[in-house]
Amino acid sequence: SMASTPNYPAFSNYRFQRQKFIKTGANIYELQSKNSNHAKSLVIDDRLSIVGSFNMDGRSMYIDTETMLVIDSPAAAKELTHCMTVFFEKALEVGEDNSYIENTKVEKLPVSFAKKMITTLTFVIMRPIQFLL
Repeated sequence: SMASTPNYPAFSNYRFQRQKFIKTGANIYELQSKNSNHAKSLVIDDRLSIVGSFNMDGRSMYIDTETMLVIDSPAAAKELTHCMTVFFEKALEVGEDNSYIENTKVEKLPVSFAKKMITTLTFVIMRPIQFLL
């Protein structure tokens, strides 16, 4: 979430691109925490577990050294699903209108006006090289 990110360039690009993912049918949940979590995790068919640092962007594909580990194990998938559930309990889903879907069990963390402006300005300034973010 914007409240937890320390990485303005990466988040500024993600913030303005996440609707593309939602339009594909993906669900995006953002952790509401003062601490950032950079891990990416995915479970497919209660069997395949995918965990790593890879971002779906040009920088991760062509510049950075990013990794993803794929484990074919129902037991590992069950454990990862449990771990992800703990995070979902502290996350809000991003809706089609780019705002959070209300969840009375999760408090939306406040974001300062300054952080919102820095993120927006970073996006505008970095737009010519956003494929590297």
